Amino acid sequence: LGSSSTAGAGASRPENGYVAQFGRALETQAGGRRIQIINAGVNGNTTADMLRRLGPDVLDRRPAVVIWQTGTNDALRQIPIEQFRRDLTRGLEEMKARGIKVILIDQQDFGRALAVKDYAAYVSTMQDVAKEENVTLLRRYRVMGYLALQHRGGMPELLANDRLHMNDEAHRCVGQLLAEGINRLLR
Repeated sequence: LGSSSTAGAGASRPENGYVAQFGRALETQAGGRRIQIINAGVNGNTTADMLRRLGPDVLDRRPAVVIWQTGTNDALRQIPIEQFRRDLTRGLEEMKARGIKVILIDQQDFGRALAVKDYAAYVSTMQDVAKEENVTLLRRYRVMGYLALQHRGGMPELLANDRLHMNDEAHRCVGQLLAEGINRLLR
């Protein structure tokens, strides 16, 4: 469940998006287990948008695990932080009430992130809610910051031409980290 990153924006081809990368990595690590992955990413969605489609896109499919990538569009559109917190908490509570394990993926880093008013507060809100709701959080913002330090060209080497969405390399890293995390849950 997610927005443009989940839909694969920024990747050069659909098979290079993090969901596809995750699927391939998980297949090799799953030891013959049958795992179905459904991509419910919609470009531009905020957390509230995802809540409106939570039933048909997620709950009706009765998943065991949901990976929920959200928060960047909330910050870019300046959704009030307390509303973002309420929407995120409500979605987590609905999934957990049905016995669904949830992994959150927080906001991405990008060159202009610090110029977005209160961007760091949105990131910390996601961390706080994950802790309060006792769900796993893939700290994409932190991972991308770390990866940028490893590249001579910094953050631009992890972003697509639009300088907002992750490129193939960043998608690959997120997909690999998710596969490793899911394998821990499956054990």
